[in-house]
Amino acid sequence: MPRELDVHLVMDNYATHKTPLIRRWLVRRPRWHVHLAQTSSSWLNQVERFFALLISKMITGMSYHVCGDQRGRA
Repeated sequence: MPRELDVHLVMDNYATHKTPLIRRWLVRRPRWHVHLAQTSSSWLNQVERFFALLISKMITGMSYHVCGDQRGRA
């Protein structure tokens, strides 16, 4: 992720995402922005299903020869 870009996380409204540990982590990383979805957000379920399908069809089982080249760039 390029350092000049902000990172936006969309997460469910689960209590573990709001612990003091997580809040401190986010305070130290101002480019990270958390967006908590409302409880029982049906649209978020569809997003999760999309990524599950993407992982199962496109990513799992593939070989990534450039992974070693990516280390240290984050």
